[in-house]
Amino acid sequence: MSTQPDISIIRKIKKAHENITIVTGVTIGMILLAYFFTFAQLVDTGYNGLVLFETVSSVVLVIALIFLRQLSFFLVKLLYGHQSVYKSFLAAVTASDLGKDEITLLERFGS
Repeated sequence: MSTQPDISIIRKIKKAHENITIVTGVTIGMILLAYFFTFAQLVDTGYNGLVLFETVSSVVLVIALIFLRQLSFFLVKLLYGHQSVYKSFLAAVTASDLGKDEITLLERFGS
């Protein structure tokens, strides 16, 4: 096993990070949209527990949207961190590094 990352490893991690970011962002957006349309109905019918749940969880979801890149990077580390091929690269890279192109990452972590 080499310590230098291969370009295919970098591409796979970047693609997984991008896909997880998109899926997570769209899912959070759809949940917040559903909350938007159901909040008034819950207030009118008097379900105070559900109103409180939607209020607290919507704040948590908005915070998750703010830190979406870091959240997605954490999920990539959970998915690929146990595999020895990706472990050394994921230990050295950060969430902001994955925003750079593959050649820059290969030059930075390959040497």
